[in-house]
Amino acid sequence: MQRILSKRVLRDIRENLLRYLALFFLVALVMYMVVAIVGASETIMQGTEESAAVHHREDGQFGVFVPLTEKETAQITDKGVTLQRIFPWIFIRASPRLRVYQARERLICLLLNRGRKCPQGKSCWNSTMRKNMNCN
Repeated sequence: MQRILSKRVLRDIRENLLRYLALFFLVALVMYMVVAIVGASETIMQGTEESAAVHHREDGQFGVFVPLTEKETAQITDKGVTLQRIFPWIFIRASPRLRVYQARERLICLLLNRGRKCPQGKSCWNSTMRKNMNCN
């Protein structure tokens, strides 16, 4: 019985060789795509975390109508969250709105990527400003 089945299997593979090769190629291609997508997503997640650490990225921002009490501030900072109060002055004149913020100590630090330079005559953050803001 086994011999008959093995002869039939070999005959079936020989007759439908192109069909089986195409199916094998399709399965291999889909496996390659899945592995490539998973690898790319892992690389992107890791690069995002590294960039967030280097650039002191904020994880969130929220506003309150009444300033937080010391107890509320302590509850938030005990969980490992860095709080920094930001009180902007907003000047509205016709269409442009100008917001002026106090100098921040640790949050929202601008760093230029490799190979990019500030245009001549334009105001850019320089190393002195980053040093004063503890963004090094």
